[in-house]
Amino acid sequence: MLRFRVFSKFPVAKRFHADFIRNIAVIAHIDAGKTTTTEALLHNSGKKSIKGSVDDGTTTTDYLVQERERGVTIQSAVVSFENKNPETGLVNKYNIFDTPGHADFIYEVERVLPVIDSALLILDSCRGVETQTKAVLRLARKHNIPIMVFANKIDKFNSNPSYSLESLEKFGMNPISLQIIDENKNIEDNLESDDVIERISNCDDLICEKYLNGEIFSRSEILDAIRAAHGRCEVTPVIFGSSKNNLGLKELIEYLGAFDHRCEKEDFMGSSFVFKITNDRRLGEIAMLRNFGDNSLSLKSTKSLLNLSSENNSIATKKTKLFSVDGAAFEPANDIQADDIFVLSNFENLKTGDFVRNKKAKPSDRKFANFLKARQASCSVVLEVEKQGKEQQLLAGLEVLCKEDPSLSFMESEETGEIILRGMGPFHLEIAISRLETEHRVKDIYQYPVRVDYREVPQSYVLYVASVTDNHLGRDTAINFELELVPQDVVTEFSMKNIIFESNSVGQDIDGKISNIENFAKEFKIRKLIEEGVIMAVMAGPVEKNPVIGFDLRIKRIESQNCFFKQIKGFIVQKMIIRAIQEALKRANCVVKEPRMKFQLSLYSIEHRGKVMELLAENDCEILSEDPEGEMWSISGLLNVSQELKIQKRLLAVTRGNAYLETSYYGL
Repeated sequence: MLRFRVFSKFPVAKRFHADFIRNIAVIAHIDAGKTTTTEALLHNSGKKSIKGSVDDGTTTTDYLVQERERGVTIQSAVVSFENKNPETGLVNKYNIFDTPGHADFIYEVERVLPVIDSALLILDSCRGVETQTKAVLRLARKHNIPIMVFANKIDKFNSNPSYSLESLEKFGMNPISLQIIDENKNIEDNLESDDVIERISNCDDLICEKYLNGEIFSRSEILDAIRAAHGRCEVTPVIFGSSKNNLGLKELIEYLGAFDHRCEKEDFMGSSFVFKITNDRRLGEIAMLRNFGDNSLSLKSTKSLLNLSSENNSIATKKTKLFSVDGAAFEPANDIQADDIFVLSNFENLKTGDFVRNKKAKPSDRKFANFLKARQASCSVVLEVEKQGKEQQLLAGLEVLCKEDPSLSFMESEETGEIILRGMGPFHLEIAISRLETEHRVKDIYQYPVRVDYREVPQSYVLYVASVTDNHLGRDTAINFELELVPQDVVTEFSMKNIIFESNSVGQDIDGKISNIENFAKEFKIRKLIEEGVIMAVMAGPVEKNPVIGFDLRIKRIESQNCFFKQIKGFIVQKMIIRAIQEALKRANCVVKEPRMKFQLSLYSIEHRGKVMELLAENDCEILSEDPEGEMWSISGLLNVSQELKIQKRLLAVTRGNAYLETSYYGL
């Protein structure tokens, strides 16, 4: 749970026009130095008088207990600093997003990328481009985000600037080294060198013509050309330094100013985007957004905000408040400038990935669909509480955590009472359980061994027609369902696109009103409840509580039996659709199948290659390719999901921590 310092009075905050606000994400492989670099930026810009330390647990952006105890970033966090451009004399505001580097928390990176203007990639200059570096670079490329590189830890004895540049080149980043490193690890300027001019001439016709004519370039001409090519994602400026020892930080801040970009996302314009929902001990549930509107957002206008991603439902309550954000400090605000980051409290009908806008704003034909989807969980654990009567406290804590982090999910079995928590990996689950204990005060949690999820696949077509009943507060509610489960010829993971509201299907209320089921679901605002209920239901199959895949669900009829739909609480509808899907799956003759996972193994010390290959052979892994990358060795292949945790554990012992394994779903 976040702990924010909330000011009681409205401070006189410095106002910045959108032209002078920049949003930058710090991304990297784990332990490359993202949080240390963020601290160094705050310190060298004058924002902090004393630089925080990851080892001492005193950083601004790592404020969770688990982050400070383990020295690893778990949640993305936003801090800001100001910098005066020496050429223009204008002051810019930089919102810096410190993001996790661990693969289990990749969703934290994914949801930040839509709201940033550019990214600062921190590279460990001893290791170059690593496995998770590639993962975050692919995500940044997907969003066409300009990237600048800070090659960190240059003062270490085994740093290798040449290899860092080669690994970036090999990954297609077209690096331009703005500095060079001499034999004594001294950093020298390289901006006006022939190498830089030759590289940028490949991206700029004017520069190319002048270069071929032997003309002399001014420093500003070179910077402008690099800036333009960087904005088109054609080049990657690279500088060197050490965040821990403040080497190169002054130059880093200068180049951040030289290569800053304002990213105008046409699909987002006129709205504010919710990139995160979390919880605060004092304010309760809060949402973090970027204002993509043309104008500032005022406190008064928050009262008329609509959720564009959810049938224009109002999100405001009488207590909705507006805050500016800076790390762990929230300041009540009267308005938020365009392109700035802000926080809403006391809202409703809102989740991560939604778009909001003032209902008085100019209407738009653009669809503001929620496109943020969490990846499929890879493992699960069964949880119990030893003290009787504490189950509801555990469930309440899980509900909060899963809303904060949609890559977590949980399911309670009505038959066995088991509570199953799913996540991206063992470390992800470990952190979630620790947060249940520290933030939600759920004591004496007993957990069964973590297991990697198999899949359950329906073998039979099912037409399910039945009435589902529920009793809430002494009132019986009954809904009739007609559903079709259709097994797929080619098995794929189950997602929203597999839920089909048929055009000739109907929905019927108690008064006999009949309409197309899609219109019916929209009228009573239950479509999302139905879709979310289906996704929850397929998380735990009827055989061994594994996720169910490989089928399409056709919703043919929904009929209220004894009351109007508008009188039924949303969570009751969701509970009943879950029960209906689970009953239908029991009749589908599901079989358990073991998935194959595609893996990418990065080995940082070649001396361990023989033992690693033996380990992979012992566990029946299929090797697809081996690729030496400088001092690193990359191995890709396929493994059975049952072997994944075993390989992960033994790999650490065999290589003494000099290897990193990343997996993704491949197929059955």
